[in-house]
Amino acid sequence: MHPIAFYLGSFPVHSYGVMIALAFVFGLWTASRRALRENISGEKIADLVFWLMISGMIGARTVYVTTYWSEFSHQPFSEIFMIQHGGLVYYGSVIGAVIAGIIYIRWKKLPGWKIADILAPSIALGNAIGRIGCLLNGCCYGRVC
Repeated sequence: MHPIAFYLGSFPVHSYGVMIALAFVFGLWTASRRALRENISGEKIADLVFWLMISGMIGARTVYVTTYWSEFSHQPFSEIFMIQHGGLVYYGSVIGAVIAGIIYIRWKKLPGWKIADILAPSIALGNAIGRIGCLLNGCCYGRVC
């Protein structure tokens, strides 16, 4: 397990963050390519993915903070926003992204089910890459069997 991927000067770059960034990049790339096959602009998908990424991170952090509120209740308020100290919940990101996605798709009048078909494989790919980040971080490795 290698929680620190590398250092930029004295700043540690965590493996989990690198893998999450790669998950978004590869997810966006694959979704954009599938969108072109469905005659939907890659730019529309890129705009949507931006909002999905932001809302997913907010949702992931919100679920973590509410789940472990007892740990945050006696710390400074600013600690709630310190994701570099850990604390993102996958299903929170899914909830946040789905809500934002539905709003964005309706706002831009995009075909919802077609967009869902375009994004679904990218979500699975992103989850797989993110799990590698968890393994490198040392948090989701399972049990000895």
